Amino acid sequence: MTVFYTGPSKIDFSQADFSLRLFRRLAKTGRSTVVSPFSIAVALAMINAGASGKTQKQLNDVLAKGVSSDAFNIYIKKLLKQLSKPLGGFQLNIATKLFVQKDLDMLKDYTSELHKDYASNVNEVDFQKPALVSQEINKWANKQLDNTSGKLVEAEMFPDATQMVVISIASFDGTWKKPFNDFASHNQTFFQTKAKRKKVSVIAQTEYFPYYSDQTLSAIAIPYEGDKVVMYIFLPNERHGLSTLEKTFTAKKLFRIIRNMKRTHVDVILPKFRLEKKTDLQRALNRLGVIDGFGEEANFTGICSAPLSLSTLIHEAVIEVSESGTKGTTNVEEFKWKFIPISSSEPAEFIADHPFLFAILHDDTLLFIGHFRG
Repeated sequence: MTVFYTGPSKIDFSQADFSLRLFRRLAKTGRSTVVSPFSIAVALAMINAGASGKTQKQLNDVLAKGVSSDAFNIYIKKLLKQLSKPLGGFQLNIATKLFVQKDLDMLKDYTSELHKDYASNVNEVDFQKPALVSQEINKWANKQLDNTSGKLVEAEMFPDATQMVVISIASFDGTWKKPFNDFASHNQTFFQTKAKRKKVSVIAQTEYFPYYSDQTLSAIAIPYEGDKVVMYIFLPNERHGLSTLEKTFTAKKLFRIIRNMKRTHVDVILPKFRLEKKTDLQRALNRLGVIDGFGEEANFTGICSAPLSLSTLIHEAVIEVSESGTKGTTNVEEFKWKFIPISSSEPAEFIADHPFLFAILHDDTLLFIGHFRG
């Protein structure tokens, strides 16, 4: 039975294309990582609302080339409003704030738009006192993440010439539609690289899931309660093939795999993990084509009457994968990534014992993307 899937809209496809191009720029560290492209798109849409000329064109081309600026802004605002409401099965927290040098004469129309359409505002600060600014930013960021001592930024990040800093935060907590069983939790070997391996806690179940496989990878879709949000996991067939997979993983490939998934009886074994990643996006955005906004050529005349440029955009994303969103039991018994299936039928195997790519989508909107390397 083929899973019914109509395919993405043009604007969803554009957003996924931006997400994957950005992720490829950020995924070269050799470590596990996660970002929320949707959260980043919200942040860029907020500053784009006050951009003009070449600055606005560069932002438009990077975010959704071929889609009008007005259409993209409507799309972002509609989704942000929809996802901000309490929804069964998952909790998505997206928070974005602009910190701008005080006394730059912010335009009231712009600050009103931020408040109305993005539930955000502008904090006017004195970057000549970077220690105080960093304290203020960290206090706000920790509040968004229910943290008490995290340090998203340091004072050294804000030189005297700093004018505008955008902070983007996203966290996700979801409940599986079909939770993994507590008794299936074990510690197993995860093959990080050709020379390195480690013990990780894993979860397992045998169920019917949308599933896909070809000569290079296998993929599975694990829905959260409500069926609107799904985690897709893309596992290269080669144990050390993640880098090769990511180089050719495009929006077209993503949606082709989703379109060709079939409901299949699958043995699933996944590592439990929690990822928290902080990223300065300036270099990656520069390489994608957002150049003028960070320099003397910046045109943000819709934000304030004085010359203004973006100093940096800092992003933090947090997700956790476990049995059902709560901590499971630990069992050090070695079972070599195998277990007794709950059905006498012969299920397919999806055994994530080596690095893989994952994505969380709400319908066709890519909320998070990352990879787990152990």
